[in-house]
Amino acid sequence: MYDIEFTPSGTALAGTLSGIWRSTNGGANWTSLTLGIGANQQIFDIAIDPTNSAILWAGVADALGSQPINVIKSVNS
Repeated sequence: MYDIEFTPSGTALAGTLSGIWRSTNGGANWTSLTLGIGANQQIFDIAIDPTNSAILWAGVADALGSQPINVIKSVNS
């Protein structure tokens, strides 16, 4: 895990080697979110908009320079 963030409602979002994982029950269960950004889904950082927790930003790893998308945004969590 590279980063973990918590929304005001308590949802946990974890940036990992295999993408973003979400837990809505205190970490008892985790669900992988489909990012649709290609084979490399390493997420190094997640940011939650402080005025609207449905808006999320994530930084995607690109050590080899082959990732066409380096920052992704979600407007629906």
